[in-house]
Order: sequence, then C-alpha cells, then structure tokens
Amino acid sequence: MPSLPHSSGATSIPRWLRRSLGDSRSTLLTHLRREPRTVDQLARSVGLTKNAVRSHLALLEQDGIVERLTLYRATPGKPAQAYRITPSAAVFLSSAYAPTTQHLLAAVEERLPPHELVALLRAVGRSLAAGHRSSSMRLRARIQDAAAALTEIGGDAAVAERGDVYSVTSEHCPLSALTAAHPAACHALGAFVGEIAGAPARHRCERGEHLRCRFEIAREEMISDASGHPGE
Repeated sequence: MPSLPHSSGATSIPRWLRRSLGDSRSTLLTHLRREPRTVDQLARSVGLTKNAVRSHLALLEQDGIVERLTLYRATPGKPAQAYRITPSAAVFLSSAYAPTTQHLLAAVEERLPPHELVALLRAVGRSLAAGHRSSSMRLRARIQDAAAALTEIGGDAAVAERGDVYSVTSEHCPLSALTAAHPAACHALGAFVGEIAGAPARHRCERGEHLRCRFEIAREEMISDASGHPGE
C-alpha cells in the first residue's frame, strides 16, 4: 500500500500520534479536521487509491478516531457516506489541554490561599469520581474499584494491604503534566480515590524524575454507606 509524501499540512497532527499512525493516516486526519470528506474526496486530495483510503479509514474507525455519517443529496440518488473525526478523538488531536490547564492552575495558585486551593482541588477530584462510583458494600472491593478507575484515567494502579492500611499505588501519574510543577494537584487524585473508596485517602506520592502515585486508606477511617453499613 503506497504511503503519502510528507506534507507540511500534516503537521497539524501531534508528532506522537503521527509516529503511531504513520504518514498516510495522519494526512487523512488532517483533511478530516477541516470538514467531513467522502472516500472519493479524500482519494483526490491525498493521492491514494480509493481502496487504500478505505483501508486506512477502516482502521481509524475501528480505533474510534473517525466515524461515518450520511450526506443526503438535494437530487435523487443514493446518499453519500462521509467520514469525520469523532468528538473524543478531537480531544487528543489537540496539544493545548495540558499547557492550558497548567497555566490555569498556576493562576489559581496565585489567587487562593493554600487551604482554599486544596479544598478546590479536592472538589474537582470528587466531581471527577462521579462517573466511577462503586456499588460494593466491602471496603476492599471499593478500593479495588478506585484503583481500576485510576488506571482508566491514565494510571497503572494496584492495591496492597499492610496491617490496617490499604495502599493504592500507580506507577504512572495520570496528572503528571500538572503534578510535576504543581504538587498540590495530587489532592485532586487523592479525593478521586477516596470518593470511590468511600474513605479518606492520604496521598503519599513519590516525586523525582519518575512521578509515582500512592494513596493510603486506613480501615478505621472508612465511611459508612447510607444504610450505616461500614462495608467490612
């Protein structure tokens, strides 16, 4: 299958994604960022055969990066199928989120005293946890659910137990772009884990070249559910 020559227009795709997808699919995405296109339109624009374009689009569709839509014609005839970038893919095609969030947090830190900043970040963490509720009655299971949620948002979490303390450790920090320069952001992740686990989670994150998340939950500090059941 032929590959496309390098095009300066394709640089609108982040480099890390371009390396993963290759030149051909990256160039197709560049054209789809402008507006939905049919296979015929894409083939003419990028200089590939229609079969090659369909093959690339099928892989992008399988990965949830593009989706099909039907274009209804003003004149009688079979509706045309076009492709566009999915809303979720549009997020990671942008490189603005991390730096914008860094600057936003820096501005908030300048304006709020430390205790208000921590309260705000913890509120953010609890709000983020709303989509990851655990229905388990047992503390250990809820902590496992919290670890799974931490992994789902970009960590690599596991649960360990030592005496009366559970620890949730992630080899990768989901907010490393923030926590590297703004350690207070760890409070958001601590509240995220604690909200799902139903118990306060103290962050004991490890810093240095490699950021490693660690949250500790003590058995005696677990929060009862609405029925008053302690969960153990």
